[in-house]
Amino acid sequence: MVYLILSIILGLFVGIYMPINISTNYSVYIAVLVLAFLSYITLSIKSQMEGKTHGKLELIGFGAEVALAVLFTFISEQLGIPLYYAPIFYFGVNIFENFKKIIIYLLKR
Repeated sequence: MVYLILSIILGLFVGIYMPINISTNYSVYIAVLVLAFLSYITLSIKSQMEGKTHGKLELIGFGAEVALAVLFTFISEQLGIPLYYAPIFYFGVNIFENFKKIIIYLLKR
């Protein structure tokens, strides 16, 4: 858990102070990936607090979810239909659901 928090802080520090310019063509992909990473981080914290960590299973699930989300985003870009809203909605709901479970766990403790 300590490594996770330190990694997040280090990632934020590097991300803020590194001058990286991303093309607007990839902005939707980056948004989906950021939401996927946040969803995975909250899922990992929730699983660790509940004592139900399955590292390999969570990592494989995360990879599959990211691959499907990027595929949806790619197809939506090709067709001109906003299918990328589905992964954004899914990851957003996951993040809030995991935060809710984390808060409930902390309050019961």
